[in-house]
Amino acid sequence: MPQQPQAESPAVPPITEISTDHESDDARLSVELLSDGEGVQFGPYLRALLAEVRKSWPAFAPSQSATGPGSVSVVFEVLPNGRLKGGPKIESSSGSANVDKAAIFAIQYWKQFDSLPAEFKGSYLRLRLTFRYDVHGSEPADNPVWSIRVPDGSPDPKGPAMGYGVTILSNTQGVDFLPYVHRMLGLLKKNWEAIMPESARMGDKGVVSTVFSILPNGNIVSDGPLLERESGKEPLDRAALDAIRLSEPFDSLPAEFHGPYLKLRIAFLYNVKPEEAGLGPRKE
Repeated sequence: MPQQPQAESPAVPPITEISTDHESDDARLSVELLSDGEGVQFGPYLRALLAEVRKSWPAFAPSQSATGPGSVSVVFEVLPNGRLKGGPKIESSSGSANVDKAAIFAIQYWKQFDSLPAEFKGSYLRLRLTFRYDVHGSEPADNPVWSIRVPDGSPDPKGPAMGYGVTILSNTQGVDFLPYVHRMLGLLKKNWEAIMPESARMGDKGVVSTVFSILPNGNIVSDGPLLERESGKEPLDRAALDAIRLSEPFDSLPAEFHGPYLKLRIAFLYNVKPEEAGLGPRKE
């Protein structure tokens, strides 16, 4: 008796998207299940995965003022042990190479997500993750954690000073970085004073603003430190950068911080008051 041809299994429609949707946020992440879920309730798993990616996305995302609002969709596959199967791929580009890379890096940062639910017997889970950024048309505010006139507390600095308006540019995830920043600036100040150009000791003026990122182990990300604001005087600029390089490695980042790195902005003031440099509080 000839066998009847088997009916083709109907396509499995994507699960209703699960998203992080907070009115105060400038980015919204959503995930869709593209695999056959085999009847497994993946809601809790997907919410946990979104929570992880949401932690890493701000660290890689470029300035929204430079990109404007938009979205990017990435497709990737998770193995039963939580590891990625191959690399994430852009399905729908944002139109910006930097944003597309940031979305991929935000996923790849988590080398291993939670293991898939034990009742799921598939060889992998295929997902689509969409990043919608600048939802409310605003740029995330900087997160200043320490603002002093000079490390020694002098109210009217007459010489080189640093540390005013130290700004954390990464998402702090609610971690209190104040003790960490205090220790870091103490080390930076010591190394900076050791290599201070003679011209600065004689009264040469200038302001140098630097940006760099610290990895969890205390090392500096390889492309830093960078000059964000130059003094116009090469010895002053070089001393600020060298002070940072000489201080590496810094202390390890706090264990409760789970970002890929901590991005900082620090100003070095050579015989300039913070108010004159545009860093101090405005006078009434």
